[in-house]
Amino acid sequence: MYGCANSWISNAIVFLTKPGHVPSATIEQCGLMAQFFEAGRLMFAIPGGLLVDKFGRKKILISIGSLNFVAWTTLCFTDSLLLIYVARLCLGIAVALLYVSAYPMIGEIASPEYRGTLTSINEMANMFGQLFESIVMVIAKTYFALTAFTTLVAAVFFSTIWWLIESPHYLANVSNLEGAKKNLKIIRPDYTDNEVNREFEVMVESMARERRNKVRVNWLNFYKLKAFREPLQCALLLNVVAVTCGGPVMTLYVAVMLPQNLYFANEYYALISFSIQFIAAIGSTFVMDRFGRRRLFLAAALISLAMQSLNAFAYALYDSGGGDFWKWVFILNNFLYMFVDRGLISPCNCTVRSEIFPYTLKGIGNALCVICQAISLIVNYQIYDFINPKYGLPINFAIFAFDSALLAAVIYFLLPEMGGRSLAEVQNEIGDEFQEYEALISKNVKL
Repeated sequence: MYGCANSWISNAIVFLTKPGHVPSATIEQCGLMAQFFEAGRLMFAIPGGLLVDKFGRKKILISIGSLNFVAWTTLCFTDSLLLIYVARLCLGIAVALLYVSAYPMIGEIASPEYRGTLTSINEMANMFGQLFESIVMVIAKTYFALTAFTTLVAAVFFSTIWWLIESPHYLANVSNLEGAKKNLKIIRPDYTDNEVNREFEVMVESMARERRNKVRVNWLNFYKLKAFREPLQCALLLNVVAVTCGGPVMTLYVAVMLPQNLYFANEYYALISFSIQFIAAIGSTFVMDRFGRRRLFLAAALISLAMQSLNAFAYALYDSGGGDFWKWVFILNNFLYMFVDRGLISPCNCTVRSEIFPYTLKGIGNALCVICQAISLIVNYQIYDFINPKYGLPINFAIFAFDSALLAAVIYFLLPEMGGRSLAEVQNEIGDEFQEYEALISKNVKL
C-alpha cells in the first residue's frame, strides 16, 4: 500500500505535466501533491499511535482499508486538483496508520534472529508496489489506467489483512495473557514449549514493569528516565536525517531531474529506479541479520556521503560543458545510490525503529518518528524546489552529502547495538535503572 501511494506521483508527474492533459499540473503542483501526502502522515501520526496502543495493531490495519480505497477511487475519476490534494492527504493519513501499526507489529512478532530480515521483506513489498506503478505506467501509457490499476491493488490489499493475527505483545499489554501465549505459539512454530514459555515470561515481566510504572506516573515523565529518553532521542533524530540524504527527493523527481539521453525516454527513469530499489530490497533480506544494526547503518551513511558528493561534483562538471562522460557518471551514480538507500539506509532505519522502543510506548514512539519523518520530507522537498531553479542541482546534492554526514554522526554517537536481542532482554539488562525508578515512585519522590 505504501509503495503504491508513495510512487504514484513519481509516475503520474509524466502525465500531469504534459500540455493539454486533463487533469494537468505543473512540476511545483506535483511537488505539492507529495507534500500533502506527507502532511497527512504528519497530522494523524499521534492520534494513530494512540489508537494503535489502545485498540491493537490488527484492528487499525483493517480500518485503513476503506480510507485507502476511497482515496484511490477519487484520484482515478476526478479532474480537480483540489480533490487530488484531498485524496493525497487521505492517503497520507492511511499511511500514517500503516506506519504506526505495521512496523511495531513486525518488531513484536518477529523473533530476534529474523527481525531484520522480516523488516527487509516488508521494505521489499513496498518496493514491489512502487515497481508495479512504474510497470503499469509503461504498459498503459495513460493517467487513468495507472490510477485504476492502483485502485485495484488497494482493494486486493484490504482483502489480505483479515488473516493476520494480533500481536501477542499487545494482548499481553491489555492483560489477555491466554490469547498472547496462544498467538506467540503460532508465530514461533519452530520453538519448543520451553523456548516459547521463556520468551513469554520475559515479555510479560518486562511489560508488567512498564505498565506498573505507567499507571503511577504520567507517560510524559518517562522522558526523564534515561532508558526511555535515549532510545526516543536516537529514533527521532534518525528519522529526521535518514530521509534527507536524497533518496525520497531523487525518487520523486527522477523523471525530470536526470538529463535526457539518446537510448530511452525520461519516463523510463522511474521504472529503472524502482526496479533497482526492488532488487536492493531483496538483497537487504540477506544482510540485515548478518551484521550489527549500528555497523551496517554507519557504513551505509558513509557510502551515502561519498556518493552524494560525487553526484554534486559530476553534475557540476557536466553542466559546465564536461560532456557525456560526466552526464553518465551522474546518471549511473544516481541509480547506484538508490540501491544503497533502499537496500541499506531504509531497512536499517525501519529495523531500529521496530525494536528500540519499550513495548508500552511503541505506538506513540513510532507516531513521533512518523511526524519527524514527514516534517523532514516536507522541508526537504521545499528546499529542493527553492534551490534547484536558483542555484542548480549541485547545491542540492551537496546538501544531501551534508545530511549523510549528519546521519553518520547520529549513528556513531547515539545508536546502541541491539545485537538481535529482544527488547525485553535489553530492558532486563538495564534493570537497575528501572529498580531505581520504581524506588523513587514508591517513595513519592518527584522526578
